[in-house]
Amino acid sequence: MAARHGKNAQLFMGSTELSTYLDNIDRSLDTDTSETTTFGKNFKEFLAGLSGQTLSCSGIYDPTLASTIETAQVAGTAWTFKYFPGGSASGQRQVSFPGLITNYSESSPVGDRGGATFEILASGTVTSTTL
Repeated sequence: MAARHGKNAQLFMGSTELSTYLDNIDRSLDTDTSETTTFGKNFKEFLAGLSGQTLSCSGIYDPTLASTIETAQVAGTAWTFKYFPGGSASGQRQVSFPGLITNYSESSPVGDRGGATFEILASGTVTSTTL
């Protein structure tokens, strides 16, 4: 597996590139489980259930980003997202999914730059492919 530098990551919402405003993206892929342990066992047993994904994004406050994210969140419409953790060069991975903006926050610290954070919740099939 080839190493990659985080600086090459890209995130698109439809055709709009959001990565130009961001300095961090955390992807979490989780699977629900149901316990299936029966009497007489010494260890728990589980059955895998549904999987879900969340992208937590943060970066520099910008009014264009704020408007784009707030509009998408309030509309409540799933957008097509494409996330490239290592950039969009050949051999890198692309994660595509329909998603909803579920949270948007801004910060204005007195001694630092303004910031923005938002979360994207996958709402449907998540597809991971190699470019």
